[in-house]
Amino acid sequence: MDTYVPPKKRASKIIKYISPLKISLAHLRGGVCEKCQYNNFAILNAHHIVEVCNGGTDDLDNLLLLCPNCHALEHLNDSSSVGSEEFLVTDD
Repeated sequence: MDTYVPPKKRASKIIKYISPLKISLAHLRGGVCEKCQYNNFAILNAHHIVEVCNGGTDDLDNLLLLCPNCHALEHLNDSSSVGSEEFLVTDD
């Protein structure tokens, strides 16, 4: 029986771009999710309170720093989003 030999790993330099808005939000708001306080900065997202397509801006007062779970919930609970009615989360 042949033994599995994994392919050789190539040395590569990974450069990750971090949005200046995300950096500004992190400095201003502590670098954690503003809803649940999750503290993995690498996966946090900048969320527009008023979406750009609805006239919102990239001003810091229109942005929240959210983890992916809280970001998804924000969009699911936003009844102004097109087609979101079918996903509206309620207390009923």
